[in-house]
Amino acid sequence: MKYLLFTFLFLSAFFIKDNKLSALNDYEIIKICKKERKQRNCIANLKERNFNLLKGKRIKIPIIQFKK
Repeated sequence: MKYLLFTFLFLSAFFIKDNKLSALNDYEIIKICKKERKQRNCIANLKERNFNLLKGKRIKIPIIQFKK
């Protein structure tokens, strides 16, 4: 019984942590957009994606391929 309770609590910790949503804050958005040529457009796009992500809507995430 003791082991069953321990495994249940152990596994439930993973499921509780998975449901949390993490998004960029304003400082991180500005830091990312400093390198871009059009900073205002970059900031506006990232803030809009951030807002949509927090509302629960689907967003498109660009995939950047790793260069060897």
